[in-house]
Amino acid sequence: MEQLAAADDATVAAWYAFGPGVTVRSNMVMGLDGAAVDGAGLAGGLSGAQDTRLLGLLRGLADAVLVGAGTVRAEGYRPIRTRASLAALRAEQGMADHPALVVVTRTPTLDPALPTFAEAPVRPIVLSAVDNGSMRGAAEVLTVPDGSGGVDLRAGVAALADRGLTRIHTEGGPHPVGTLLAAGLLDEYCLTLSPRIAGGPAGLLRPVLGPVAPTGFALVHAATAEGFLFLRYRRSG
Repeated sequence: MEQLAAADDATVAAWYAFGPGVTVRSNMVMGLDGAAVDGAGLAGGLSGAQDTRLLGLLRGLADAVLVGAGTVRAEGYRPIRTRASLAALRAEQGMADHPALVVVTRTPTLDPALPTFAEAPVRPIVLSAVDNGSMRGAAEVLTVPDGSGGVDLRAGVAALADRGLTRIHTEGGPHPVGTLLAAGLLDEYCLTLSPRIAGGPAGLLRPVLGPVAPTGFALVHAATAEGFLFLRYRRSG
């Protein structure tokens, strides 16, 4: 099995290189008891140094980082910037210097003064069911309603692709990942298995939630570090 800590950033980038066309990849963490968050409700409590490093590298390989508004709030997102070690790779592939943050929300309610918006190196994008005007100065708002009050992620992914954002990395939360799966949009599922047991109250979040039909994935890569397992799956069939 590959040793993540022993591999340099270029090697890890090669392990996780995107294929051609529009590709949507998730990256989630899960404790040994199946929880996606710790007792405080944060995914970061299950993470470690190498998991954090991998997260940064996966972001740096993407054109867009798609995340739900609830995750932005809960995890205290900072501006998303590419690691310096991936700058040359992005330039060689004709990519922007940094990925664009894409926030999914039914109605924009995030504070546009948050650093993740105000200090973003690339203008963020908001995919919403309605545009109440609150985010227009801080982000490009794309209205993609699904007809039931939610966000049509199929239309949203198509709109991102129209802007040249074809390599899409999502960090959840679990409901957006479930929605992507239900829509047949999730091509790759990366899972960090943490050596920690979250504990806490019953009903803690799992990595995927929602009305998802059974979907098959094949393991295409595995690595380890610090007791963590880093698993990359690709949708089969």
